Amino acid sequence: MRTSEHLKTVRIRSCLSLFILVMAVTAGCVPQQQRLLTPPSISNQKPMLYPAVAAEVKEAVKTVDGVEDSTAVVIDKDISTALKVTGFDRLRLKTIRGSIEKKLKESYPGYEVHVTTDKKMFKQLQQIEKQEGGSPKEVPPEIIENYKKILKEMAVP
Repeated sequence: MRTSEHLKTVRIRSCLSLFILVMAVTAGCVPQQQRLLTPPSISNQKPMLYPAVAAEVKEAVKTVDGVEDSTAVVIDKDISTALKVTGFDRLRLKTIRGSIEKKLKESYPGYEVHVTTDKKMFKQLQQIEKQEGGSPKEVPPEIIENYKKILKEMAVP
């Protein structure tokens, strides 16, 4: 009986030691802080462009495997991004779009995310991106009209 009690005690001590070791090792680990951007509160009725957020989205999208280039536009609570995917990666378009959409929804909660790989829409969003400048500003009516058309086209499968 003494040997079985001794083995039981050794096992318990081993488990506790392992638990304490794991806790000590992970105590210094701080989870990577995710930058949570909340959508702007729309106090006025005029839509605003947010080029800084668009630049962050653009860089985040480029980190996904298969994405060669990207463009992004952020107007109020809408994030629209278009991707350039070439070669054999074009066979995985649906998967790439899905992973990017998931990544952006996690990184930017509260925003509505639109992702496309259509070349025509890529050019249209790129034109809007070039017009937006460097700081948040009011969106001209002609850009809003173009943007709404792009969103309608993105919604059609």
